[in-house]
Amino acid sequence: SLALSVAEAAQRLGVSHRALHRVLACTHPLTTEMALRIGKLVGNGPELWLGMQQACDLWHAEQRLQGELAETLSVGERIDQRQPGEEIALRKDVTAHGNENESDFSV
Repeated sequence: SLALSVAEAAQRLGVSHRALHRVLACTHPLTTEMALRIGKLVGNGPELWLGMQQACDLWHAEQRLQGELAETLSVGERIDQRQPGEEIALRKDVTAHGNENESDFSV
């Protein structure tokens, strides 16, 4: 246990009391810079802190998109629902410059 006040922790981290309080109150996300600072202060590195932030972000995104995602068929579900003889082609779109855009798949 560090047993630090928010003001003392902020001073040691080199950030404002307000900035640290926003992160602790979960009103602002943890930045990579803040994760580096906190990881150094407590001695466990930034990865743990960034992983927790990512898990939190993912949970909130799942809550926001719950209805929309429920209506989105996965590729496997789409294949299972195809009509006899219907083909489903997956292709990765390539930009005019020849760069693959990993988010653009078409079914």
